[in-house]
Amino acid sequence: MVETSKKMLRKKEKAIACLITQPTITLAAQEAGISQSTMFRWLNDSEFQAVFRKAKKEIVGHALTQVQKSVTKAVETLLDVMGNGVVESAKVSAAKTILELAIRAVEIEDLEERLEALEKRMMDDERH
Repeated sequence: MVETSKKMLRKKEKAIACLITQPTITLAAQEAGISQSTMFRWLNDSEFQAVFRKAKKEIVGHALTQVQKSVTKAVETLLDVMGNGVVESAKVSAAKTILELAIRAVEIEDLEERLEALEKRMMDDERH
């Protein structure tokens, strides 16, 4: 019984990995070695959804960290383009995009923290 649940857990973990890397649910199910109906059944399960959401959040968090690490280079690029007088629109566009994403990431993190604090406060109020 324990072996079966471990095997099922591994299948679900693989399904989540496939959902993240494949463009469609059908392809994700095929890659995971499960039927499409099983994948949809799992996607309707709240525990599976929570783990899937957490995995997606971790990936986005990693991507945002990479963007934030690029901010210094983006600013240097903009300053360099400004200083040399040569229009390098692709570099400027990329630098602006990185800066905009970094700013949005900080705003999103701030909103998440505020939302978590509000949820915690609401839960504490409900207990009292």
